[in-house]
Amino acid sequence: MTVSDKVAGYLKRMPVSPFYAILDYVVDLGLQKEAVYLNMGEPHFDTPIHIREAAKKALDGGYTAYTPQPGIFQLREAIAEKLKRENGIEVDPKTEVFVTNGAQAAVYVALKTLIDPGDEVIVPSPYYPPYVINTEILGGKPIIIPFDLRDDLTLEPEEFEKHINEKTKAIFIHSPNNPIGGVISEENLKAISEVALRHRIPVVTDECYEKILFDGVKHTSVASLPGMKDLTLTISSFSKSYSMTGWRVGYLAAEASFVKSFAKIHHTINICVNSVAQWAAYAALTGPHDFMDKWQKVYETNRGIILEALEKSDVTKLAVRPTGTFYVFLDITKLGMSSEVAVRFFVREAGVVLTPGSGFGSYGEGYVRMSFATQTENVEKAISRLVEVLEKSS
Repeated sequence: MTVSDKVAGYLKRMPVSPFYAILDYVVDLGLQKEAVYLNMGEPHFDTPIHIREAAKKALDGGYTAYTPQPGIFQLREAIAEKLKRENGIEVDPKTEVFVTNGAQAAVYVALKTLIDPGDEVIVPSPYYPPYVINTEILGGKPIIIPFDLRDDLTLEPEEFEKHINEKTKAIFIHSPNNPIGGVISEENLKAISEVALRHRIPVVTDECYEKILFDGVKHTSVASLPGMKDLTLTISSFSKSYSMTGWRVGYLAAEASFVKSFAKIHHTINICVNSVAQWAAYAALTGPHDFMDKWQKVYETNRGIILEALEKSDVTKLAVRPTGTFYVFLDITKLGMSSEVAVRFFVREAGVVLTPGSGFGSYGEGYVRMSFATQTENVEKAISRLVEVLEKSS
């Protein structure tokens, strides 16, 4: 008998992530160097210099000890000011902001704070996998409802209504949305909020992509809507907006009594976020933001290349026109393949690495996710290859 024989039962039931399986397939084919990777949800830009310099200064200044568990106050205060200025949410930085190891830690600890075994969490699908996986790990039951993709990214309030019962502990909202690339409208969010208010169900809202928007579309924070401030757990991070994926800094904003309970769980897992990374995040919020306009132009160029090429295809179509994030969600049902088979097909025939939609839940089957967060030359090369393969398949 070995240690592996004692691994928890739920882990034995969990399948291998298709996100990693496709990378293994690239290695199996020996295409690591030739392949173009449009699977990564990560900006290709370097973290801005003033943020890196702030980290160096903190390191040289000896800021390497534990910080207060909810984060250094300067950062919490800057987050509160940002939420008020940009999101229309007023929070007390002393008691209603908590700095976490990225948004994923905030999601896990929030769920651990909310649910007991057997409790239910409503999750729209396609979804970001940790919402469901963490719920299941904690003994909860994810209740999956579909997005309406006929026109734009829409959630039907009736879908939430009919699944709410005495076991319902939370509703997840993710906008701008990964993997779909759409943004839920303020009108739609208000309708969902009315359901949450009527039943007093907390809304966990992941807003990590709030700054990456297109076509004049605006992002609405759920907590800014009437009556929702004390019923919403707002989660965000510095990863996408500031190209700080490896720094692992995110945050949760919620009413004070919830944050106090959240802290009990957080302490057993992380104690605090890396001190140097916190000072870097503080510099991100308080320093210059002119780089964002430059990055946005690159995203718009990359997105335009993809849309122009794929909107002409007879084999594929867009799930929705991407108005947020740096993803395109592509309907590939006409290929007659599952999404996992399709991404292997694209690797083998085009040398392009995409993400299978099935990794985002059953409603993601029939789609593949394409990221345009890479260099423009990579997007051009990948699209040229994909179009050639798709034309042969038509």
